[in-house]
Amino acid sequence: MGELVIDLARRRVSRAGVLLLLTRTEFELVRVLAERSGRTVTDRELIRAALPAELGFGTRRLRLCAARVRAILERDPSRPQYLISEPGIGYRLIGPGEALT
Repeated sequence: MGELVIDLARRRVSRAGVLLLLTRTEFELVRVLAERSGRTVTDRELIRAALPAELGFGTRRLRLCAARVRAILERDPSRPQYLISEPGIGYRLIGPGEALT
């Protein structure tokens, strides 16, 4: 996806050849979104599929985790190119140049 490389087998994410450090939870969020690349994944689906149930993740904690992931993945988190919020629905992962709508 442009400068972003997500290696699911090795559990690594890099941007422009630089390895990005993600926690297990952050990587799981990226993994689920990458597996559904370009499609919106609802908050509920993300919480169920990517986040540790024992930590009691809810929508608020999902938003905090997504904000941390965006800060790591994006060159300018205020103008995201990869991790896109769909207000009231969820998130999607896209490559540069893909439609935001």
